[in-house]
Amino acid sequence: MTSEAAQFFIDRCYEGKQIRSIHPFFNVKYEFENKKYILTRDLLEEILRSGKVKATYIGTKSVNLVGIEGMNER
Repeated sequence: MTSEAAQFFIDRCYEGKQIRSIHPFFNVKYEFENKKYILTRDLLEEILRSGKVKATYIGTKSVNLVGIEGMNER
């Protein structure tokens, strides 16, 4: 089971059945539908553990995440 915050970032890596790449920054507030999400290193670990997203780059300030084909079904 993934947290709501982790699911927020995972969902951004898919558009329907199409895979997308996102480049969020650590410790930056992202707002969506009046909810705020902050990407932390711990949250990144949870996102990667879901198996639905992989990191193609992890830097000190940001990360590049991409959806894994066939994994966009909840």
